[in-house]
Parts: sequence; C-alpha cells; structure tokens
Amino acid sequence: MNAKEIVKNIIIDGINQSKELIWKRLLLPNFDVENPKNNFLIFNTPEDYKKYVLKQLFHENEYYEREYYFSNRLLNEVEYNNVFFSNHFKNYVVDYLDYEKHWKISHNKINKIENYRNIILDLINSKLLSNTNFSALKLPLKLKEKIWSHHSNLYESYKIIWLKSQTLEGKESILYEFERWWFYELHGNFSLKNILNIRERALDLELNYIEKWKQLIDIQDKEYQEWISNRKIYLKNQKVRKKEIDHLKQSYLQGNSDTIISLCKKVLEISEYNFKFDKDLEIDFISSTNLLLVEYVLPNLDHIPRIKEVKYLKTKKEFKNIELPKRELFEIFDETTYSIVLRSIYEIFINDLNCLIDAVNFNGWIKSINKATGLNENTCIISIQVKRSDFMEIELKNIEPKACFKFFKGIGSAKLYSITAIPPILHIQKDDKRFVDSKNIDFDDTTNLALMNWEDFEHLIRELFEKEFYDIRGQVKVTQASRDGGVDAIVFDPDPIRGGKIVIQAKRYTNTVGVAAVRDLYGTVMNEGANKGILVTTSDYGPDSYEFAKGKPLTLLNGGNLLHLLEKHGTKARINIKEAKKILNDSIN
Repeated sequence: MNAKEIVKNIIIDGINQSKELIWKRLLLPNFDVENPKNNFLIFNTPEDYKKYVLKQLFHENEYYEREYYFSNRLLNEVEYNNVFFSNHFKNYVVDYLDYEKHWKISHNKINKIENYRNIILDLINSKLLSNTNFSALKLPLKLKEKIWSHHSNLYESYKIIWLKSQTLEGKESILYEFERWWFYELHGNFSLKNILNIRERALDLELNYIEKWKQLIDIQDKEYQEWISNRKIYLKNQKVRKKEIDHLKQSYLQGNSDTIISLCKKVLEISEYNFKFDKDLEIDFISSTNLLLVEYVLPNLDHIPRIKEVKYLKTKKEFKNIELPKRELFEIFDETTYSIVLRSIYEIFINDLNCLIDAVNFNGWIKSINKATGLNENTCIISIQVKRSDFMEIELKNIEPKACFKFFKGIGSAKLYSITAIPPILHIQKDDKRFVDSKNIDFDDTTNLALMNWEDFEHLIRELFEKEFYDIRGQVKVTQASRDGGVDAIVFDPDPIRGGKIVIQAKRYTNTVGVAAVRDLYGTVMNEGANKGILVTTSDYGPDSYEFAKGKPLTLLNGGNLLHLLEKHGTKARINIKEAKKILNDSIN
C-alpha cells in the first residue's frame, strides 16, 4: 500500500474500527488456540502406529521398489516377488489397490527395458558397422531419439556408441547409461539416496516402534495438558477483566470525570493506523461544561510513509522504491493531520454512548527540531472545538478533511507542514491547580478565590495583569469599579505588531459563565476601539461561550488558567466551587 492509499483510508479505518465499541475492545482477545486433540492421530496399539508410519514412509516415495533396480541389475519375476520390503509395499502402497496388477504394470515396463537392452547389445556387438546396415534397422522411436542425442546425425551417434563399447569397461558404461535412461523414462526421475533413507527409517521403526508409540502418547498428553492450563489462565484473566470493565461502566454511567478521561484516552490509544507513530496524549474533562480537552502529539513528517511506488529495473534485476516529491509529501502530511484530528473526535463521540461529553476541544502538537536553534520543540499547529450535536450530523466518510476542519472553524496555518505555532482555543494547564468539585485541595494559608469579595477580586485581577505586562513595558490603567462601564482594567501594549489597547473584565462566579457575558465583552471591545478583550473568571465557560469567541479578538481565561497565571507571578491560591456554593447558600439561609 503506497502513501496516498494509507492517508485516504485513515478516516474510513477509524469508522470501521469504531463499529466494535470500546467495551468489547477492552476485553482480552479470544483464546483461539485450537484444541490439539483435534489434530492428534490416535493409535490404540503400537501395531496401529507402525502400520500408519510405514504407510507414510512409502507414500513419500511410493515407487521405492522400482528405484531398487536403479542400483542393481534388472530382476526377473521371482526375484521381484522376493525384493526387500516387497511385503510392506504390498500392504502400504497408496496408489494401487491391487498389488498383482501393480506388479504386472511394472513388469511390462521391465520387459520393455530388457528388449531395448537386447537391441543395444546387438548393435554394439555387431561386427559390421555401416550406415546402410544401421539405417535398415527398425529401432523403436524412443530408442532412436536416445541414440540420436549423441550427435546431430543418427548414424554418427550410433558410431560413437559403438566405438565406446569395444572394451569391456566401455560396454558396461554404455549399458549402464542406457539402462539408467530407460529407468527414468519409464518410471520417473528417482533418487537412490531417498530410497535408502526410507529403508533406514523403516528398519529403525521395526526395531523401536513400541517405544516410539509410547513417546508419541506422552508428547500428545503433554501438549493437551499445556493447552488446558493456558485456557484456564485465559478464562481466569478474562473473568477479572470483565469485572474491571463492569466497574468501569458503572463509574462511567455515574459521570465520574476520571473514568471519562481514562476511557477516552484508551479509545485514542488503541485506535490502529496503517503506519507507525507513538501515541502521546493527555486528556482532561471539565464536568461543569461537559467539555473534553485533548492534547495530542501528531505524527511529524518523519512518520509519514514516503513510498509513491515500487518499480522493477530489468537491467539491474532489482526493485527500486520511488519516493514522493516534497510537494506531494507536504500535501499528504496536511491531509493526514486533518484526518487524524477528525477521526479522533469521531471516535470519542461514538464511544460516549451516554452522551456525557457535549463538546471536544482538540489541540494537535508536533514534536520537532527547530532548524534555526537545533533545539527540540513541542508546537501546537492545529486546534478545534466542536459540539457533539454539530459533529454527529455530518457524514464523515464522505467529507474532504481540510474543508470539514475549516467548516467547524478550526484554527491552523494554511500550510500545516510549515509547523507554524498557533494559540490553542483551550489548553490543559499541566502545572496549575485544577477545579475540585468533589474534594478540597489544601494550600497553606490561602484564600478560596471563589469566596473573595468581588471588589477585592477585581483589584486582584488588575494587579495580576500589571505583573503580566510588566516585562514588555505595557501600561496598565486601573479603572474605577463604580464608573468603568464594564471594564476593570485597560492595558496598552507597546508592541508595534500585536500591541494596542486591551480591555479586561473579571467575573468572580461559582456558576458557568454564560454566552451573554462574552457577548457583552465583545461589545465593550468594539465600543472602546480595543484590539482585544480578556474575560477572567473563577469558574468556567460553556461550549456556547467558546463557540461565540471563535474567530473574534477575545480570550477566555477560566479558573484553571487564573491559578496558573497567579503561580507564574509567585502567588498561590485555590478555587473550590463546591465549598463556595455551600458557604454562600448557608449565609443566605
């Protein structure tokens, strides 16, 4: 399969694999080792064993008796009946049901050999050697062809034979040559070495067949017991695996975030592709918004198959691999990347049978070496966020990968192979202290930001961005809380390319921030004539909020991003939504 065919099948292969859902694929493979008893040959007695093995031996060379003639003189009928192993051959020959009939057929051929032999003897014993006398002989066609093989002229061929036969040694040589040819002609090309080997094995069997029969029984019993033992181990392990899967199912049905993460990671890890690359990925699940975040290391250019076709060079008698031109390789890389992203999203949604995941945010990363610095880099080159309701409406097997990616407003450079870095729509912060819906995360003498006074919180955000923009000499203007028109801070970034006016809003919320707040921020950015708007909250945003922010100069920072930013500037804090909700509800009551 060439590179183009491999890429073409990425999405179709994913659809076909997903027909078998994750619960079944997590089971151990079937124990498909056949019961060895099915192939055992059962011999109730040593004699049965000997009879069978002899038959197999003679079947290897069923004409071994006739081969005997090859190394001996021709036999008459009496000698033939007494030939070594003739009784065994009588019992075990496979091609002939009637031994007597078989003997007659063979003996007729022997008679023909004798007749040919007598003609040759007459010729070489002839005292008168002349072309005329030789031409008058009515030789059998086969014999005439054999004589002719010594020279292009039949008479000259005969003359060569006649001259060679004038000595006793020469006569024996000529007879041996012809007898050997007759034997091959009538019986086929046999090997004396083979027949001697068969005789040796048959003799050994005669002497040791009882012991060999016992050895066979011991070997068969050992194989069977080993098969039973392996099958028991398999059934035991499969039973344990089924219990683990049942427990995993129950945890999944209860909406356990860790189980959802584990399950989705397994789905992507066991997904099989037609080319090799290491599966390196990280997943997080935001239960407040049912959003799954995927950080996925994509195959780089070195992983992409480069063979376009294989040609056979007749002159060199060898095969040569024809590699793809760079342009085609780059095209295939881009299509591969888009296909893996869309296939992965499909595999997640199709295996989420209870629809616990409302949306997927997929960030694709490339590990490569920076050609300018020579250093290893991990670059995000592609990012997309899509709702289940939208994605599952498309007919994935009919789409064009890049067009589909753009349809869902995915972010990536026009040429993915250029490994151009892009900011992820939403990013898993590996170093931050995440939300804790079910348990507390303790920090020494810190404050739960979700319980902080809203004015203090807005003041904290202003101070935080003063530190964030300090290194680039950005100027932060703090607004009055009562007169800011929805703006908590304004930043003036002096960078001539990406800089300009940035407005910041802070929301100390314990519930998900709705899309209305994001629309308000966008309206403020327009009214202020700002280049960008940043919305910061202690909670999180729903899929609608992220969807609205796509393609707009807006950045949404959730609680996890906030904690990461605080730690970056030397301040530790925690966010515990559950605790905050309980305290706030108690104070109201």
